[in-house]
Amino acid sequence: GTILDNMRRVFRVVGSWPAFLRALLLAMPFMASLVFPSVLLMCTVPGQVLFASHPRLILWLWGLAFLKLVFHLQLAHICNEAYQPWRRSFFLLMAGVLCCPIIKRLLQQQLQTQIWEPELLWLQVITFGMALANLHLVVSVIHSVAVFLDVRIFHIDAKVAEE
Repeated sequence: GTILDNMRRVFRVVGSWPAFLRALLLAMPFMASLVFPSVLLMCTVPGQVLFASHPRLILWLWGLAFLKLVFHLQLAHICNEAYQPWRRSFFLLMAGVLCCPIIKRLLQQQLQTQIWEPELLWLQVITFGMALANLHLVVSVIHSVAVFLDVRIFHIDAKVAEE
């Protein structure tokens, strides 16, 4: 009910099918960031094992990906610009998650031995990368606003440092 009602209301606001499809396309990364990991967790054995053994790490990754999308949505709204959800970090996240089984097979072939939990290592690397991407976004936004407002940030004046 609620989702279909919201979609009907969006269609009424935009007024045409092409505009509605463009609006739906902008919402796809949000849906993908929620649905794609769920499908991977529920439909793959490594996903089920990882979620059973490391649920916090998976929820951190999930949350960081969603947070990055929301950051960009808020910035677009504040700056009165068009929202561009299809960003490099989003594609890198999806590619990283999809590449996990491939990397596991390649490493096992190279080392000729069973690798213990390569999915966990890869998940940690992806989560750390998303955390760095979010940190970079926050720091760069703060720096851009400071330049625009002509204020100094991340700086301690000599008078304050002496006291």
